[in-house]
Amino acid sequence: MDPAAITTRVEFAYCLARVRIASGRTVREVADAIGLPSSTVGGYYGGKHLPARKPPDTLRRMLQACGVTDEFTLVAWEDALRRVRLAKTTAAPPVRAEPGSGDPPVATPGADGAQAPPRVPRQRTEPPADAGSARHLRRTALVSTRPPVDRLTVEPPLRGRDEFVAGLVAGLEPGDAPGPRPAYVLHGLGGCGKTTIALAVAQRAMARGIRTWWVFAGGAESVWAGMLALAAELGANAEQLSLGSSPDLLWRLLDEQTEPWLLIIDNVDDPRGGLALPDGELTDGTGWLRPITGRHGMLLLTTRDGRDVTWGDPLPPWLRLVSVGPLSNRDGGAVLTGLAGADAGSREDAERLAERLGGLPLALRLAGRYLAQAGRLPPAIAGPRPVHTYRAFAEALSDGRHDELFTNPSEATGPADRRARDLIGRAWEPSLDLLGQQRVTHARAMLRLLACFEPGPVPHGLVLVSKLLAASPLFPGADRYQVWEALRALTGLGLVEVARTESADPALATTIAIHPLVRETSRQQPDLRADVHRYLVLLVCLLNRVTAALDPRDLTTWERWQALAEHCQSPLSLVEEHRIDARDVPADLLTPAIQATRFLRATGQLRRAAAAQQRMLRIGRRVFDPEHPQMLGVAHEHGRVQYDLGRLDTAARELRAVLAARQRVLGPNDADTLTTQHYLARVLRERGELGQAERLLSHTLQKRRVVLGEEHPDTLTTRNVAADVLRARGRPDLAGPELDAVLAAQGRVLGLEHPAALVTRYHRALLWRDRGDLQAAAESLAELVEVSRRVLGAEHPRTLTALQALIDVRYDLGALAEAETAARSLLDVRRRTLGDDHPATLATRHRLGQILARRGDFRTAEHEISAALDGRRRVLGPRHRDTIASRADLDALRQRPAR
Repeated sequence: MDPAAITTRVEFAYCLARVRIASGRTVREVADAIGLPSSTVGGYYGGKHLPARKPPDTLRRMLQACGVTDEFTLVAWEDALRRVRLAKTTAAPPVRAEPGSGDPPVATPGADGAQAPPRVPRQRTEPPADAGSARHLRRTALVSTRPPVDRLTVEPPLRGRDEFVAGLVAGLEPGDAPGPRPAYVLHGLGGCGKTTIALAVAQRAMARGIRTWWVFAGGAESVWAGMLALAAELGANAEQLSLGSSPDLLWRLLDEQTEPWLLIIDNVDDPRGGLALPDGELTDGTGWLRPITGRHGMLLLTTRDGRDVTWGDPLPPWLRLVSVGPLSNRDGGAVLTGLAGADAGSREDAERLAERLGGLPLALRLAGRYLAQAGRLPPAIAGPRPVHTYRAFAEALSDGRHDELFTNPSEATGPADRRARDLIGRAWEPSLDLLGQQRVTHARAMLRLLACFEPGPVPHGLVLVSKLLAASPLFPGADRYQVWEALRALTGLGLVEVARTESADPALATTIAIHPLVRETSRQQPDLRADVHRYLVLLVCLLNRVTAALDPRDLTTWERWQALAEHCQSPLSLVEEHRIDARDVPADLLTPAIQATRFLRATGQLRRAAAAQQRMLRIGRRVFDPEHPQMLGVAHEHGRVQYDLGRLDTAARELRAVLAARQRVLGPNDADTLTTQHYLARVLRERGELGQAERLLSHTLQKRRVVLGEEHPDTLTTRNVAADVLRARGRPDLAGPELDAVLAAQGRVLGLEHPAALVTRYHRALLWRDRGDLQAAAESLAELVEVSRRVLGAEHPRTLTALQALIDVRYDLGALAEAETAARSLLDVRRRTLGDDHPATLATRHRLGQILARRGDFRTAEHEISAALDGRRRVLGPRHRDTIASRADLDALRQRPAR
């Protein structure tokens, strides 16, 4: 029931009736609510006539009576009503035709008497094979693999690309030529029409009944989520999605297809980061980009990056790089005249303006829409020097009447690219002037603010709070209506795109995306440069307001964090890009980014968190004192991530330094000081320094009970770790009751599936193993692994830790075949996600060697344990208990009697 897709009266009445039916209200109830006769309202729902023009809010009140209150949705319905009224003819329901007759599609009655719109052939989309995997994908990212071909209905006709599109579509037919089928990479400057070409190919493929999928490559996470959603659609079950190699699984499923298919990966602006495996090569055939070995299928990518250093020199024989250049003057002029019409000037003038705009489709579309609106302005509003013709627009660009674009020339690949960027940067400034003439307040400031965020959709409901905007001198007196009006105006001119998501969270239901090129050039406009410190203050204020209420450890906040994490780096980007001085930097500059890295760590994205923290430290040192609380907060988080990455010496050194500084600056009893003290104790525990760890945890627990309270989550966490240290020191009689008490309290305060409670359940299972109750430990750990996969994800470090413990118990029970299979799979995952030298990876390798030894494969066992010993010497040191255990096992293997 997307009102944006409504084009006829039949569709309008049908969708309107479906809204009422979904609300559970009758026609009479709606009529009574809005004060109109039920016969009149029934006519609206039946398609007999459209909602009356007077009173003008009839449609809005009908929708509100059915529970529709979201402003974006209400305005979308009003737009649909205007669109249907303006249509020259109203589509009548087509005559029913027998299947296969070749007649038009059938319009059928819907439930409750509503007339259904004509049925049209649609691409079949299979649901994921397992509901659990579908829930995991929804929690991880908002993705759809359906090509967004509906965009083409509101875009100008494709010009100058027909032959190329036709060639790609023809290549979808099965072939018997030797070797793999080619993958196509469309590359070119932002705004040159790469995505539009891909959409046209998708539309024609779908019209021919070819299965077509679309993955938006906004980052490595969105590629991953989209590809897993595709794998689920192709029949992968939850176990396949959670174990093994995801790229291998997807490409095996694609190569097994027996009919033509098309996969489009759009906007791959970081090909290595988005498509290659960590430490892998982009075109080595191990990541998401691979040759197609079957007879069917085509892979099509779009990217700005067409450099040899990225794709290879020479190229792999199965890869085709296709440069998407500007449109010819003739085709560009046709785009302009199709939008602005003959009133804006002659065809020759349009072609000259197209040349002046560099033939970039985005610039042509924006200029054409500007001229179309400018031509309708009354003279009194248009001003003394109106720009409403092709010639006037070109002259305005030439004589400097609009702001020059300042870009970074190093990002361009040549003079033509720099010229195109310069032209496109000035092309949409007249559009903002036009909105000012139309008295659309705050449009320019809104575009600049959106440009200050990181690339990617901005969750409107979370971030753009009108009260905070109004408090800024950039948006004086702004209210919700003015904010919406500015966004709607920018959307109408094609500068931003407002989209609805599939999220059930109302705050995430609407996103706003600014075109990358618009964002890039808007960030360099003189008015933004002049007020950049004000934009920085507002940006920090908006992000702090929303992130303050989101605890990164709380699973229920993760969907919001997924939408916000990248944008929390936005203030740092402004400070770095514009060299903002320390005096203009807000004191809480780093708070949103610190919170975001906590989310990344909580979800197991450790390397991404570490990289963000290193950037924060680098930028922060320029504007803050080293012992500023913000800098200490970043340094603490960096030490925690080093601990999670297995770099125990580094973590200990960094956390000791932070603890000393926090004790000086904040005091020994401050909550942040105690947090650093707690994590230093955890590092000491992992280094085998159990006595020091126990003393430090005891001191921390005593302080936290006083400062935070007995059942504060952080107090319970310290009790949990202290109890596990008692277990490790051989005191199960003390550890057992303490772990039981902690878990009971966590169940009351947090819930038994909270990540902190999962750690306590893990420690309790280890205690049962130490006591010799192996069966109880195995059952508890098997349950914990399943819960962790569902709650945290299959490759979250804590899920893998629980799986390791389960393998250990199975080894103790003698279930060696089962233990070996699980250990090999776990070792592959840990080597890929954590690295060869992570202590957890080395623990898995050591255990695999033990399993193989007991199964009689002594040569392979010796190899694995020897590798584990070498790694533990490097990482943990020769005296660590784990290093000693590996050395003992290796000596035993080498001294076994010869047979």
